[in-house]
Amino acid sequence: MLFEIDDVTSRRSRMPHELSMMNLAVFHLLAAPATIALNIGLMGFLIPLALSLSFIAFLWLRTQKAKEQDPWFIAAH
Repeated sequence: MLFEIDDVTSRRSRMPHELSMMNLAVFHLLAAPATIALNIGLMGFLIPLALSLSFIAFLWLRTQKAKEQDPWFIAAH
């Protein structure tokens, strides 16, 4: 199905995906191996996990707000 979506709406709908990819890149692909390499110990695993979960909570809260305020196309993404 194809929908006619203006450029602003299209750009705003990409933001959740880009934030999720940033979470993956920063906390899972960079922070976790860095803490292992620095030999920080158990905190090296807990800090990236806590930061990632807080980022996911932020995205969830933002999604709840988008359902109420934004157009359907943005809320769907």
